[in-house]
Amino acid sequence: MAKGSVRDIDRGLNALLKRVGKKASLIVGVFGDAAAARAVDGDGATVGDIAAVHEFGQHARPWLRPAIDENEQKIAAAARKAARAVYEGEVPAKQAAAQMGLGIERVIKERMIAGIAPPLTDQYLARKLANYPGATTPLIASTQFLGAIASKVETGEDETK
Repeated sequence: MAKGSVRDIDRGLNALLKRVGKKASLIVGVFGDAAAARAVDGDGATVGDIAAVHEFGQHARPWLRPAIDENEQKIAAAARKAARAVYEGEVPAKQAAAQMGLGIERVIKERMIAGIAPPLTDQYLARKLANYPGATTPLIASTQFLGAIASKVETGEDETK
């Protein structure tokens, strides 16, 4: 090699960068068309309105933050596992993020099905039971809200190609 010349030896960085791709964001919650849909028992509210009121409202029945907080270690372990799988070339980054999203959806839905405090008031419970016999668990009578919880991976790339 001539004096002063530079030799570039790729030991896998280029392949890793190709596998990882561009920066991606994982979004989990109620969004898009599902959030914009009119709630079947929401007196004109959208599913997104109901999700926001229960998460942040004055008489809140938070369904998202506590599920994440209670499962923080489990989610962190899954993120480490996903990162290792991407690093080792087992799965593309977008696929690993999508799998993480499905796991987080499951955590949120399981917590909702188990029941979220506070319990329903007697007045609301009577109204709910008239429409959904046996449905005593808050937030899941029609399953519209539960079914609207989703995840998606955004990469900023044009995915129509």
